[in-house]
Amino acid sequence: MYAIFRYSKNGEEVPSYIGAISAFRNYQAELVGVRQGNDGIDLGHLSFTIEELKRSGRRIKMIYIVPNFQNPSGITLSMDKRKALLDLAGSLDMVIVEDDPYGDVYFNVGIADQLSPLKAFDKDGRVIYLSTFSKTLSPGLRTGWIVAPEPVIQKLDMAKQAADLCGSMLDQRIVAECWRSGIIQCHLPQIRNFYRSRCQAMLASMEALMPGGIRWTRPAGGLFLWVWLPESLESEKILNVAFEEEKVTFVIGSPFFVNGEGHNMLRLAFSKENEDNIHAGIHKLAKVFKAHLE
Repeated sequence: MYAIFRYSKNGEEVPSYIGAISAFRNYQAELVGVRQGNDGIDLGHLSFTIEELKRSGRRIKMIYIVPNFQNPSGITLSMDKRKALLDLAGSLDMVIVEDDPYGDVYFNVGIADQLSPLKAFDKDGRVIYLSTFSKTLSPGLRTGWIVAPEPVIQKLDMAKQAADLCGSMLDQRIVAECWRSGIIQCHLPQIRNFYRSRCQAMLASMEALMPGGIRWTRPAGGLFLWVWLPESLESEKILNVAFEEEKVTFVIGSPFFVNGEGHNMLRLAFSKENEDNIHAGIHKLAKVFKAHLE
């Protein structure tokens, strides 16, 4: 049993990371959602959900959370809730899997101290911390790392050997040298400026062009915007029209959900295209949305 955290705003749920959902389901895990707010997880609902699951006789193996600029919603867990979540996990003797690929991709240096990993406050060794260099150095270097108690690392090492025998030693040596020489540290401010300008371009285009009834998140970091369409629209159907008629695309919302919801939601990425292309893409997308709303 896994608890997959999702964000809730005005009763509407936002999904969790699709890669984690797929990985857990490959191991036949049962996934259960927990509500969140603008500052992260609803701890009351988490406690209620855990107690309900226990009463039904089900064993909860871990809590999974993306605390910083969640993929796809862009929501960030507040510092107070990070500490409270650790306290709750400690009282229930539960493991937390903290997935943090975007923690260094913030747009305002003033919020950096609000993004400290849960692992930084973990005194009991119950947090398994995951991160990657693919968002801060190079997407092609699929090299990540884990911070966890040694027995957990040993088990994970065995599982990884069974999956792919060995990761690329060349990639790992390149990453290690970039870190040792300070290349990554010097590169991070450029990465933040790069993504900030593109996020601002997309938000400005959304504000100027999107028809009424469509809402979206305004992230302070990361790579994505999450969009709510009116409930009468389905992103799956609109995607085909958007691609065929306007040559613009997005990621539909439903695969990010653990309960079959999200059909009127979608994810937009501002990570790749330049600002002119972002504006052109949003213009085309807004045109498609307007046609469906009419």
